[in-house]
Amino acid sequence: MERYELAFGVTIGVHRVNLVKTQYFDIVIWTGDTSAHGFHLDMSILMMRVTKVTNLVKRYIARNNLVSSHRFSTLNISKFRTFEIYKSFSNQWKEWLTPDNTVETFRLGGYYSRIVDNIKIIALNTNLCARKNVWTLFDCVQSSGQLQWLVDELKQAEDHNQRVIITGHLAPSIFCTRVWLENYMLILERFHEIIVTSIFGHFHSDGINVYYSKKGVPISAALLGSSFVSYNPGYKFYSINEKGVVDEMEAYYTNLTKLNAEGKNANVAFDKLYSSSGSYGLQSLTPRSLHQFLANMERNDTLLQLYYKNGHRDSDNMPKICDKKCKKRTLRRIKIQL
Repeated sequence: MERYELAFGVTIGVHRVNLVKTQYFDIVIWTGDTSAHGFHLDMSILMMRVTKVTNLVKRYIARNNLVSSHRFSTLNISKFRTFEIYKSFSNQWKEWLTPDNTVETFRLGGYYSRIVDNIKIIALNTNLCARKNVWTLFDCVQSSGQLQWLVDELKQAEDHNQRVIITGHLAPSIFCTRVWLENYMLILERFHEIIVTSIFGHFHSDGINVYYSKKGVPISAALLGSSFVSYNPGYKFYSINEKGVVDEMEAYYTNLTKLNAEGKNANVAFDKLYSSSGSYGLQSLTPRSLHQFLANMERNDTLLQLYYKNGHRDSDNMPKICDKKCKKRTLRRIKIQL
């Protein structure tokens, strides 16, 4: 199935689940990728692909309550050419870039914020920290003023007693330049009490990150995935309670092996893959709760195998068992500490 056709089918499938969902979502977070991000993608092709997917999202998922924070620039495009992309998509995404002052920072560096029910959602452009993006070497600390802007946004939220969700494409980790990551983690440590969680994409797999201070204290957490491409297509619902804590995560997926067997007339239907409370016994998704979950996986192989299976959304193209090397890699990717 060609990628755009698959995206169309999956988007309709998500729309159907939303129609039967007893509790409608308040906000949609779209973390990408939307297009490939290699070194040799023509600008016109990139913009055409993002435009197509943007139109699908507007038609079938969310026209207004959406935060988009995905990587839509390729690794061979300089900082100066990305201005063309930001300007183009600030017009396409004008429904999502509200109030008007968000357009200014989006056109500057592809980052912005908006407030939903007294929760500030901060959308970062983490392509500006990616180690594989050679242009970050020219501006690896401030990255178009983004980190100072992030501090200012968090301080405003703190002063107004607001909770914060941070989102972006690439979760800050060893895949970012070290100096950028060091500054980012200092910011997390300073404002960890008001940050509800972080939501990122990039890896196409389902998972978590737990961020630790230099003293080994869990200070923040990131929830990763899902994706419409790689493995089985999937997406998630998150629930936030009245205390501003993420207390539930539900993952849905559709089976590509089954769809391919049914052919072009396949009916794209999504089934519930797992929930954080029912499958992992988690009462919340706070940094301390996920720190304990990580410790449990280190001791409990059954739990780790379940996390691995859910990570690739039960794909028939992945090994059924996570072996010794896989376990080491899986656990190492969760913990972020400098």
